[in-house]
Amino acid sequence: MGGGFFEPGAGRGARTLAWCALAALALICGIAEASPATTPFTLACALAFAAVLMLATRRPLFSLGVTGALLVILALASKTKSLMMAMTLHAYDFVYFARTPNEIVFMAQHYPNEMMQAGLALAATLAAGILLLRIDPLRVARRRSAVMLALSLAFVVGFYQTLGAPEVSYFFRGRHLLSSFFLSIPEAAGVMRHGGFFADRSGSGPADAIRPGLSCPHSKDYPSIVLTLNESAFAPSQFPQLAFETSLLEHFRSGDGIIHKLGVETFGGGTWLTEFNILAGLSTYPLGNVRTYVGRLLAGRIKHSLPAYLRACGYETLALYPAGGDFVNSRPFYQSLGFDRFLDAKDMNAKSQERDRFFYDRALAEMRAHFSAGGAKPMFIFIITSATHFPYDERLSPLDDIEGGGEGNSAEFNEYLRRLRLGQIDHQAFRAGLAAQFPGRAFVLAHFGDHQPFITGALQTLVPDEEIATGAPDRKTLGQLYETYYKIEPLNTALKASPAEGFPSLDAPYLSTVLLAQAGVPLDDAFKARARLMTLCNGKMEGCAAAEATGRLYRGLIEAGLLIDR
Repeated sequence: MGGGFFEPGAGRGARTLAWCALAALALICGIAEASPATTPFTLACALAFAAVLMLATRRPLFSLGVTGALLVILALASKTKSLMMAMTLHAYDFVYFARTPNEIVFMAQHYPNEMMQAGLALAATLAAGILLLRIDPLRVARRRSAVMLALSLAFVVGFYQTLGAPEVSYFFRGRHLLSSFFLSIPEAAGVMRHGGFFADRSGSGPADAIRPGLSCPHSKDYPSIVLTLNESAFAPSQFPQLAFETSLLEHFRSGDGIIHKLGVETFGGGTWLTEFNILAGLSTYPLGNVRTYVGRLLAGRIKHSLPAYLRACGYETLALYPAGGDFVNSRPFYQSLGFDRFLDAKDMNAKSQERDRFFYDRALAEMRAHFSAGGAKPMFIFIITSATHFPYDERLSPLDDIEGGGEGNSAEFNEYLRRLRLGQIDHQAFRAGLAAQFPGRAFVLAHFGDHQPFITGALQTLVPDEEIATGAPDRKTLGQLYETYYKIEPLNTALKASPAEGFPSLDAPYLSTVLLAQAGVPLDDAFKARARLMTLCNGKMEGCAAAEATGRLYRGLIEAGLLIDR
């Protein structure tokens, strides 16, 4: 960007400043990427944006300065998102928040400092941009700006073809703070055009034979089912270096005496991904890098789900949700899945973090109201707890003299284990309450962990420090961090044989199939197809060696009209 690039009239100092601004852009891209392979692509994207501004205003200092400030804001936003949600920034984030303004309100309520900092940064950029627009002494002919734009875009296209569309793991590393955003723009555009997530993974082979609609025989002998998502819970025996009370393990042991491992698709956060796995019986991976928006993208498009099927079997279906129903589009999504009622934190007058007993007590109250009114229908209640959600730097329920950890653990881990112990006590009380209040009714109780807390990253010596900091280890190489547990136990009934017996681990999308089978609820074509796939893939769904078998399930659901994919 030598003197000949600018129109005559500006001094040497202004031209030197323009060079410094260009160097600053390159430095920002290098720091944000921490990878020489992706830095040139990121810089080319930045220069293309600066060229657009230059084409519009003819002012290079303004264009480079605003571009640099926006890059810094994008990088910080990407880093913050990685720490909170284990994924860096995606272009669809902007589409999502533009279409869902109540999510911005939610973010402002729960992350006020971060939102205030973002607002101040944008305001400062706007003010500095206005000032630069007025005082910039340099001018560039528009034809030269057009040439710069064309060259930058050529480099963008060339580098994109070299790098290729990013895999999901690309967003989990916390290393590509800017390129993750730029590389995701084509994918975001594709999502806005059509969708077709599962169809793209279903292949062209034969489909599983699945009849349309939901059909299930009613029976007075079906047990009521209470399924609890135990926030951030895992059996501490997974990590031998943890010190804990051995009695805590009974909380995770199923009716067969085994602690069953559950393979999940997220670590450290993203509870709603596991909610989708369990309720829809599907993996989130076909959605690619926009899978964190599954509740928005697939609302109304999942016609076969655990609650919808149980409702077809004659169940009353209820969800107890510990946050606001507008969070990640949860209320509309749950209602579209087949829940008769959805009670969120506001409906239940719940505080931001309640002990598990708060939700269990509400479940007991709902069952008393249902059965005392002569309700013959069995109930399916899905509960999400919040006690073991981070942060762990304060004692939850401090008046309870309960401990769960031991010497050698960090203070955070001891508080986490203490909360698991509180959850164990609360669940035991819930089970006792069911037995006392409904002595003649059959129940199947199940609970599972949605993901491990981010603090377990420090227990896995194979995780590099930078991955521990982002809470985003690679599932393929560090699968231990993507394992929680599931537990199924009977009350006033007996469990049927488990179709997952003998599997070392069960992927979360299959849990609904196993739960129905053990509760004695007959499986329809779709659940039978999952059961066959589960057996063929030894409990795996994503990463099954027989990938075409998973495609047959997707295609069967689509052809039966039970999965509206486009």
